[in-house]
Amino acid sequence: MVTGASQKVLKTLFLLFVTFSVSLAAIYAILRVSRRYGIYDKVDDRKIHTGNVPRLGGMGIFAGFFAGFILFTLLGDEVLSLQSNFYSLIASSVVIFTMGFWDDLRPWSPKPKFCLQALAAILVLWGGFRFEKIPLGVMGEWNLGYWGYPLTFAWILGVINAVNLIDGMDGLASVISSSVAAVYALFFIRAGNPHAALLCGLLAFSVMAFMVFNLPFPKAKIFMGDGGSQFLGFMLAVLPLIRSRGAEASVALPFAGAVLLIPLFDTVAAIWRRIREHRPIDSPDRFHIHHKLLLTGLNVRKSLLVVALLQLVIGVSVLLCSRGAGWGSDLALLSVYALGIAFFWVMHALKKRIVQSNRIVLPPV
Repeated sequence: MVTGASQKVLKTLFLLFVTFSVSLAAIYAILRVSRRYGIYDKVDDRKIHTGNVPRLGGMGIFAGFFAGFILFTLLGDEVLSLQSNFYSLIASSVVIFTMGFWDDLRPWSPKPKFCLQALAAILVLWGGFRFEKIPLGVMGEWNLGYWGYPLTFAWILGVINAVNLIDGMDGLASVISSSVAAVYALFFIRAGNPHAALLCGLLAFSVMAFMVFNLPFPKAKIFMGDGGSQFLGFMLAVLPLIRSRGAEASVALPFAGAVLLIPLFDTVAAIWRRIREHRPIDSPDRFHIHHKLLLTGLNVRKSLLVVALLQLVIGVSVLLCSRGAGWGSDLALLSVYALGIAFFWVMHALKKRIVQSNRIVLPPV
């Protein structure tokens, strides 16, 4: 006899299987179509890859996630148990993916893309999703009040663009995104919100299917493009906003920021680098974290392994910090941020030394 708990487990496994399978099949079809019609990522001085590589893999991630989500809604009314206005998040995600996918086909300038990102963030806020408080450990918590609106707005735009910028090397954005989604899922499970945890699982499994074609073994067969990276960035930004047990956030801002530390710190470093060099903030360069790892002599696979191990350490550490209480937990979370700062500082120092000693001149961007 199948119990209620067993039925839920089987239902979850079925949804994850469908998500993975649809994403896998969609990406395979996209590969065939892209090769037939010559739809490839443009090779220029900004890119570290060579050859003709399709860049529409984000469509497969999007298709897999939404196949699982649609089945999720058809098999019950659990989505409404997340929050009655949950569909504002879904509508916003469609806006973001459509914008990114169209940009993959016909590149846009940064301003209209930023405007649509802002529109999606406003739709999220209109739906009632925002950070309402920030836990401060032993010092209590900070009730944000109206400050929660601009903070959440900046968070969404920041994470979207951070994931977009980190997508510069085979497997990098997909490994980080799937890891972050898995950590979110564990936060939701602990908070007693299995439906939100399942959404994180759907996202992780759709990315894992993409990784079959994107990992550098020996090299990526397809890229996720802006459609994939912007969609993933948006989802990783808004998933922590889903509440559990009333108004309590399952993934508080300090923990969500720590899990996304690598892409966020890389973006902050890029912005500071461009300000320091008196260049436009949206101007490209070749000194992101993956470029710096490659400058040290590591190949793509070893560079990816370094980032994956760092992401694993961060994810496990953040989960352990969230289980504790008192000064020990607070100091441990601060140590995670300190680890990120130390890693980026070391990589910056190595890059500076290598460039100066070898007089490396990177291609213009």
